[in-house]
Amino acid sequence: DLTNANTVSVTGTTITVNAPSQSQWQYESGGWVYHMDVSAILVDGASSVTLQNNTVSIAKSGVYVSGSSMPAITVRNGASYVDVLDNTISASGAQYVYGVMMNDGVTHINIKRNSVTSTGELYVAGIDASTTNDTVVSGNTITATSTYVNVPMYDGDESLAYGIICDEGNYLTNNTRNKICSNTITISANVTYGIEMYRGVNNMICSNTITSNGHRAMGVSIAFTNYTNIVNNVIRTTKTGDDYQYFYEEITPSNNGIKFTNQSNHNLVQGNDVLTTSVGDSIVKSVNITNATENTIQDNYLWISNAVGSYSFGKTWYIYGTPVECT
Repeated sequence: DLTNANTVSVTGTTITVNAPSQSQWQYESGGWVYHMDVSAILVDGASSVTLQNNTVSIAKSGVYVSGSSMPAITVRNGASYVDVLDNTISASGAQYVYGVMMNDGVTHINIKRNSVTSTGELYVAGIDASTTNDTVVSGNTITATSTYVNVPMYDGDESLAYGIICDEGNYLTNNTRNKICSNTITISANVTYGIEMYRGVNNMICSNTITSNGHRAMGVSIAFTNYTNIVNNVIRTTKTGDDYQYFYEEITPSNNGIKFTNQSNHNLVQGNDVLTTSVGDSIVKSVNITNATENTIQDNYLWISNAVGSYSFGKTWYIYGTPVECT
């Protein structure tokens, strides 16, 4: 527990936590309150912390608890200048599984060169970089797998996997000046988001390799995000089945390589290599822009493989296996 710590290093250590899963939301004093009671490493309100060359794992023991959350590493509550480097990180067993979770307005965080594995039955995320500023997530190898991938577990729920998710948390705080670059992401679930950004400004998503497999599979998806560059990524999305239960998500699940929605304006998409494989899906698109304006899409290879041919950014090309350059 590194709550309010200052200038601390944890290196070369093995930390293994097996604990009962805990509900992340509890009803108190007339309202629902978020609690995070179980984490292998907690960096809360701390500054100048280094976590390097550690092996960190967390898994549930005992009965599965609905609504539970068990991050392996948590950085929160205004923590700043935190380096998470060269670690082997794994998390499993809760309803909401996170390898690394950041929230509550953290700044100047470096998450670099880690191996992150998240496995669970419902919602899994490799790295949650929510409400972050001036943060770098780079060089990580991320695997996120939701094991319940055929039939939804509960009404209104769905099997979800995120490689990296950047949420705003409280509808007030944007994600600003962050770099998500050179990560290798492999995800599998009913619904998959390689990288999702919600309410971001002036961010860079670059040089990532994303493999996204699901019944609704997406590579990079953004909503209410402006002045963000999505450049030089290699994205492969594959539709693996048809079963899908509707649930509310700000970015509606679909089969797309890159998706903009909900007033995501003034963004750049350049130099990406995107292949979307979605057999039998006649409306699949490499790039899907909905309710978004003044975005620049240039110098990309955008192509799909489906039952009728290759499709690229609004035009159908009846050529299999040939990338179409969009200039």
